[in-house]
Amino acid sequence: MENFITWFDMNGYAAWVWSAYALWAVGFGWLVIGTRLGRKQALQRVAARRRRAGLQAAQSNSGGQA
Repeated sequence: MENFITWFDMNGYAAWVWSAYALWAVGFGWLVIGTRLGRKQALQRVAARRRRAGLQAAQSNSGGQA
């Protein structure tokens, strides 16, 4: 148990080391979440463009008549 406490204390540098790990984890989480949200938005934009292109093609094929 004392070995664990010594390792956890990191010879007095624990505050620096653990805060660096926490900062890394927050930054990495931010990148992962931001990437997933950005990908989702990009896929929605692509789907909307495809729908618009499909509607325009259908209108041009029907001659624009209702």
